[in-house]
Amino acid sequence: MKKILLSFMLCLGLMSIPAMANKIESDTSVGVGIAFNGGGTSVLQGGSAIKVPVNLNTIRIEPEFAWGYVDPDQGSSTNSFYLGSGVYLLNDMSNDINLYYGGKVGVRKIEFGGIDDTFFELGGIFGFEYFMQKQVSLGGEIGLLIDIGDDKALGTQTAVTLRYYF
Repeated sequence: MKKILLSFMLCLGLMSIPAMANKIESDTSVGVGIAFNGGGTSVLQGGSAIKVPVNLNTIRIEPEFAWGYVDPDQGSSTNSFYLGSGVYLLNDMSNDINLYYGGKVGVRKIEFGGIDDTFFELGGIFGFEYFMQKQVSLGGEIGLLIDIGDDKALGTQTAVTLRYYF
């Protein structure tokens, strides 16, 4: 299983090399965003993520760091940390709307009721963003995620994301 994960991560990285070599001119934009993860059935329901979108013409590479916490007053306390990256194809629907879709891979660490577990997470993502101004967008996304650790889990996740491009 580790060989499959390593191969998948290597393929994601190699997919971005031609785009980086060909389009690091005017079509490149870099930004920062915050995502508010909503409902879903993934291991992390709720929480926030910091994203760094790098758009290279029609490809977006978006590293992210996410964290989540559930108050012990509502049950067992849960902490979750995620570090990963997505690679998405961009589809400009108009000057104000982008659609994107692709995959992401990362590592998630969870502390729940005295149990610590680490998962490798693979997922498919579909999202959109609406540009309220030239540099500011608001969007949403939905994903189907596979968590692989001591146990395996299949789940969904939604997010609302605010991005600012430099």
